[in-house]
Amino acid sequence: MDEGLEQQPYWQIINKWLANEREHISMIKESIANDYSTENFILNMIDGIRQLQSGDTNEPCIMQLRTGKGDRESQVRHWFRNFLAARYRNSDVTAEEIRGQGHIDLKLFHNHMATKIVEFKGWWNRDKKGVARQLAKYLTDAEGEGFVFMINHQKKDINKPYQELIESDSNDYIPGSWKSHRVPHSAIPYFESRHQSGTTIKTVYHFIFNAYFHNF
Repeated sequence: MDEGLEQQPYWQIINKWLANEREHISMIKESIANDYSTENFILNMIDGIRQLQSGDTNEPCIMQLRTGKGDRESQVRHWFRNFLAARYRNSDVTAEEIRGQGHIDLKLFHNHMATKIVEFKGWWNRDKKGVARQLAKYLTDAEGEGFVFMINHQKKDINKPYQELIESDSNDYIPGSWKSHRVPHSAIPYFESRHQSGTTIKTVYHFIFNAYFHNF
């Protein structure tokens, strides 16, 4: 019997298995790309921090943070605006949108997800004391959670003083609600707290971006 003919059923099985595996992998990729959960948004924010830090001095906004020149907040916000727009296709990502008497730093809207509002704040800013309360004012009843992106321009860790700031009376903090988290395969932490906002309770997720990430 021809050896090629004898092997043909075997290769047909292999090819069919590979085709099924490729289809399975494709479905997984599509599922990840279409994940509009809060958990996935947090993963994307953490990945954005990782990518921005990996760029180091090649990223103009990092150089501005270290030299103290220019509008440092807006440069970091603009970087994340482009990053999130690329991650969430067919989304509407806006910056400095007016709501009430304030301006929302960054808002991401997509038909398949709740609106995400991110408040960017520099540790050097005097108004950082009430950042969680400020964010909560931008959240409607349809938005039960918001995000703070605190930019640390110093050569020291601010995690503890930042927690104390959030737990102060100026942020309508609910005692005992502070939590620390880490996403899988990353040493970058993020934090969670709850705050009273009128008649509702809002959850705030916090990211701390260190401009001098090599020094501590």
